[in-house]
Amino acid sequence: MMSTYLFFGIILIYLAGAALSIILHKKDRICMYASFVSSIIASILGTVFSLSIIFKSDVSFELPGTSLIHFGFFIDKLSAFFILVISITVFAVSIYSLGYVKEYFGKKNIGYLGFLNNTFVLSMILVTASANALFFLIAWELMSVLSYFLVIYDSDNPQTRNAGLI
Repeated sequence: MMSTYLFFGIILIYLAGAALSIILHKKDRICMYASFVSSIIASILGTVFSLSIIFKSDVSFELPGTSLIHFGFFIDKLSAFFILVISITVFAVSIYSLGYVKEYFGKKNIGYLGFLNNTFVLSMILVTASANALFFLIAWELMSVLSYFLVIYDSDNPQTRNAGLI
C-alpha cells in the first residue's frame, strides 16, 4: 500500500514541477529551482520506490475508467529496475541542470524547458509502468513528442531542428 502512495507521489511531484514551471516562467531563477528541485525530489522518491519493489513485491493497480478501456499500472521487478535507472539519471541531470540552465536566463523560456523536462521524465516512468498495450502506446507517443520538443529547445540552429525531426 505504501508503494502505491509513493508511486502517485512521484507522479504528483513531476506534475507539480511542470505546472510550477509554467506558472513561474517569467522569473527565471525561481522557475529553475521549482522545476529542477521538484525533479530531484521526485527522483529520490523514484529511487526509494523502485528499491522497495525490487526487494519486496510487485505493485498493480487500475485507474477508474470505462469498462471498455482500462488504464492501470503494473510495476514488477524489471520495470522497477528501469524506474531506478531513470531516477538515478534524472537526479544527476537535475543537479547539473541547476547550473546549466543559467546560460539561458533572459534568452529562452526556462518555464518551457522545465515543463518539458518534468513531463518527459514522467512519460518515461509511465512507459515502464504501463499495464496494457494501449496505455503503453499513449505513454510512448507522449514520450516521443516531448523528446522532440526537448531536442529542438535550442532551435536557433537549423541543424538542431533537423536533428529533432530525425
